[in-house]
Amino acid sequence: MRLRVAVVGAGPAGLSAALTLQDIGHDVVVYEKRPRVGGKCFSVPAHSMRADMGAIAVAPCSKVAGLAARMGRPLIEFNHDDHPSLARLDLEPVFRNSWELARVAVDLLRFEHHYRDWRRRDVRGEGAQLEDRVSLLEYLEMKKLSRLSPILRAFLSGYGYGFPETTPASYFLAYYDVPRPILLRIQKRCFTIDGGYDALWRDVAARLNVRLSSSVVSIIRGDPCIVETDLGTEKFDKIIFACPPDELKMCLDSSGEERDLLDRVNFVSYHSLAFEGRGLLGCCVHLPDWCRPEQAGRPMLWYRPRDADFCQTWSIAPPEMTKQTVERCIRDSATELGADIGVTISHRAWRYFPHFPLEASAAGARQQVRSWQGRRNGFFVGEIFSFASAEHVVGHAQALMHEFF
Repeated sequence: MRLRVAVVGAGPAGLSAALTLQDIGHDVVVYEKRPRVGGKCFSVPAHSMRADMGAIAVAPCSKVAGLAARMGRPLIEFNHDDHPSLARLDLEPVFRNSWELARVAVDLLRFEHHYRDWRRRDVRGEGAQLEDRVSLLEYLEMKKLSRLSPILRAFLSGYGYGFPETTPASYFLAYYDVPRPILLRIQKRCFTIDGGYDALWRDVAARLNVRLSSSVVSIIRGDPCIVETDLGTEKFDKIIFACPPDELKMCLDSSGEERDLLDRVNFVSYHSLAFEGRGLLGCCVHLPDWCRPEQAGRPMLWYRPRDADFCQTWSIAPPEMTKQTVERCIRDSATELGADIGVTISHRAWRYFPHFPLEASAAGARQQVRSWQGRRNGFFVGEIFSFASAEHVVGHAQALMHEFF
């Protein structure tokens, strides 16, 4: 039966859900309150190139790569020197000593075993597990894998997913399949999207009925579902929620349980900057000893395309830290590294990585939100229902639509 479906939010999750539903044969309308699509996939001109200020890398054989191929959007391979490297003090003793490097390799294989065990339990939908009740740092200590802490810290904090001291271990395990091919030396190729990551989502949106600058005022789930926007009211058979949790609770006809869980969602203040400059660090460099709460505002990840006259940095900072203060921290840090950065090309302060803190996670919050699917003809996709990466939300949205539609 052909259904009329509303999708609220035109980021990667919402557009992936809408395209999948349209492929199945349903009539889909996408509402987006902003004047553009793509959510945190956003790029800006940087000399003759584009600088991705949100998502940047695409793995081969991934859901995003498949979508790009379908849209006819070329991928550009990172130069060999652009692959992530690990730098700064914390890792020097590890990678300068072949014996320690061998021990790290063994510990990564042990971590792989724990990851696979957790994945099986998580897929079965078991309740809150040990991994939901302890931080990543505590988890590594319990499993006698503390040697991996500086490496995993670089991949967790560098990409905006909080700090090992406070982020529940289950979130890193959910994310681990992204850095896993790099750490285990399985994957040696990585790509960016020609024209910028947001170009892909503009390509997808061009095939859909997307209503930009359309604010949803209220939603009533049921049979039918009623969506009220600033332009009027419409009825639908089903509704897909693909907006951030803080926006969702403003318009959703939520129950007490749903409101309580949405109120408990935390965010990370994640700053993405692009600068002009000289004497810049080459390729992609993780800075793990700055991936600590006490180093707020410092660059945790540094990227410069080969032969480019600009660089990008990513930092976690407290919400109260101003953009000016973050920029000053990064400029001071760049001077320490021997780089001379100039004009700021772009600075985005994202409300990033929506997640449940340890207390809520230990009470089973991740598992509870999964039970919302299908409730009164409403379905939920996006970061809090999968994980905060483009690859995760795209894969989750596609799978959910096939499962329920």
